[in-house]
Amino acid sequence: MKNIIKILIGIFVLFSLVACASLDSKPKQPRKIAVQMWSLHDVSLKEALEKLKGLDIDGVECYPNQKIGGKYPNVPFNQNITAEQKEYVKQLFKDNGLKMVSFGVAKGEKEDVIEALCKFVSEFGVKRIITEDRVLAFPLWQKYGEKYGITMCLHHHALDAYNQYYDTYVVNKYTAPYSRIKSNPDVGHWVRSNISAVQSIKDLKGNIGSIHIKDEDAYGKMDSKAKILGEGFVNIPEILKELDKQGYDGYFVIEYEDQWGKNVPLIKACVDYLRKN
Repeated sequence: MKNIIKILIGIFVLFSLVACASLDSKPKQPRKIAVQMWSLHDVSLKEALEKLKGLDIDGVECYPNQKIGGKYPNVPFNQNITAEQKEYVKQLFKDNGLKMVSFGVAKGEKEDVIEALCKFVSEFGVKRIITEDRVLAFPLWQKYGEKYGITMCLHHHALDAYNQYYDTYVVNKYTAPYSRIKSNPDVGHWVRSNISAVQSIKDLKGNIGSIHIKDEDAYGKMDSKAKILGEGFVNIPEILKELDKQGYDGYFVIEYEDQWGKNVPLIKACVDYLRKN
């Protein structure tokens, strides 16, 4: 009888542990979802916001130099716009029920440019700037990140890029000394480069400030095409599971780099996937 009781207690403990592990892997809150505006780079910022209006997203990640549109059809959106143009863009966000949550990929490198970028995005309430700046510029990003409350997130492209930020060892090594610098992984570029996105996310544990989330129709092919999340070779389910396990609470930034001019329904499908998984 004692042995039976011990066995039953053991089974109860095992199921309790499994249940706790399952709960721990769930998102602590609904996912924060944004769209990288490069997905709609064929139109102005004004038109892009209008196209995204009504999607179940929390904001957008703007990129440098997309034309503002509307009242300012040929003015590029960047840190050099006037106060009047800033107010116009803020009204565009308000009119479409959206907000800018991050900005990039921006090039800083020089001190005056880095400060200008940090000041610029802070005026929109943004806390993240995405860049691929060299390691030599990191102390400047730390300095002005502290001043303006900004975190610089280090972006990467594929193996054929001009830097090695696709290598998680490199990223962790050079960002470690800085509290205002984290990574901005792009899972699609990893898979195009024949690099495991799941293992790379694990390697960056605790060092992810934002993420570009996308799926690809092939593994290890530089010319792979975009797919709806969950339908390609990136292994999105395992990536989400790992990020939830890590307690990641940043934005999932959808970047759909295909079907230009007609990809909003595909972006919506990606949003729906993230809301359901």
